[in-house]
Amino acid sequence: MSDTSITSEPQTPNGSDRPTRPSSRNPSTKSEGGPSQDRRALPLATGSNTSSASGSSSIAQSQPQQRSHDRQTIRTSNDSSNLAFRQRFPLLFRQPRPIHFSQHSSPSIPNSHFYCNDFLLGAGMVLIQPSTDKVVLVYESLREHWFLPKGRKDVGETLEHAALREAYEETGYRAEFLPLYSPTNQPSSPDASYSYFNTEPIYVSSLTWKARRVPRNGPGDLGGEYFTFWYVGQIADDAVREENTGMPDEQHYVSHLLDWKDALALLADYPLERKVMSMARRLWYQTLHIERQLAEQESQRVVDDQSDSAAQTD
Repeated sequence: MSDTSITSEPQTPNGSDRPTRPSSRNPSTKSEGGPSQDRRALPLATGSNTSSASGSSSIAQSQPQQRSHDRQTIRTSNDSSNLAFRQRFPLLFRQPRPIHFSQHSSPSIPNSHFYCNDFLLGAGMVLIQPSTDKVVLVYESLREHWFLPKGRKDVGETLEHAALREAYEETGYRAEFLPLYSPTNQPSSPDASYSYFNTEPIYVSSLTWKARRVPRNGPGDLGGEYFTFWYVGQIADDAVREENTGMPDEQHYVSHLLDWKDALALLADYPLERKVMSMARRLWYQTLHIERQLAEQESQRVVDDQSDSAAQTD
């Protein structure tokens, strides 16, 4: 094909290679020769038409400003109403002060809620051997510190089972719950007979963990609250410690049966676990005292019944 057979593109008046497109709104505009008659390039009309167009433009520009002013007025009015309402009823908006419970607890915390990715549940246990009046404490040789057995609850696992499992894994002792005379707020089951003793947790502790650089619970771990429920358990008189019961990273744990005084002294740098152990001892001794009182009352009742039976026979 020769060069003369190639149709050249139309040239714009300014000499560029881009063709001039006729305006669809002005069919009379020529595509060749004269300048482009784009409607945007048309001059404004003169006379009364100019005033009308100018007035319409001013109104159009003032409408957004008016709406913004109206919104600001409404916002200011609402703020003033809210302030007046708060001043009239200050008790409704006052932040509650922390409530101080018993001397054994921390002050109250604000009402809170946590998504499942922002909290963790665990269980711990104070293990007592009633026959020797000793308590179990675990020693970690790597960090050289003493602690009570505790750990995280598994998915689908109850807190009670988690407490017994963690106690076995970290101490090597098979334990069971020790009923105590503790003032729990949990109601008794309607089908259960009344009892002075229960195996409910004696403490609940919370610990905040910060965001992890390498998330262990999946992406988006920004930290959370770790709630631990503390129970009291017991081991048998002839309990024997088993070896290699812990997880692979717990093989250096060694448990020891200690006197209360020695165990509490070893927890001097860990006030939370020291407080939990101290309360377990207190409740245990209180339970022994209540049991003796109940036994004495039962013995006295038997004596009284025998006396009444002898009097009726005579």
